[in-house]
Amino acid sequence: MTRGQTVTDYLLGIVLLLLSVTIVFGYFPGLFQPFEENVEDEERVMADNLAAELIDNSTIPGMQQTASFNALNRTIDTVANDSTGVGVPEWLRWNATVQNETGVVESGGVTLANGSVWNGRQTASVVRFVRIPSVCENGCRLVVRVW
Repeated sequence: MTRGQTVTDYLLGIVLLLLSVTIVFGYFPGLFQPFEENVEDEERVMADNLAAELIDNSTIPGMQQTASFNALNRTIDTVANDSTGVGVPEWLRWNATVQNETGVVESGGVTLANGSVWNGRQTASVVRFVRIPSVCENGCRLVVRVW
């Protein structure tokens, strides 16, 4: 007497297989962690310091969290041209961009972005919210990435 595999047997096997794979990945979340680069504490601190430096040097006096477009652009360019002058080691790569809901902020053909080219790899990132009069009244994000 022979018995063929029924649809119920097939579905039960697939459900058990998927359930076991889910349990394995649930109990071992760091299974693929050795293949990812870790972000060091030094990089996190450097990203925070760079963001503070950019905001502090371009804030309009008397206006909280409001920066001048030209001052912020100058500060980003100054740090990009002489990053060791503000304490960034030569081997460390960084990128600073000011973004609104549509992308990188631009005014008069000048974009608020500078630094090394970010290739999507894991970075230490810091986001600060800043207003720039006549460019982003509702606020923009200053994103500083360090890797």
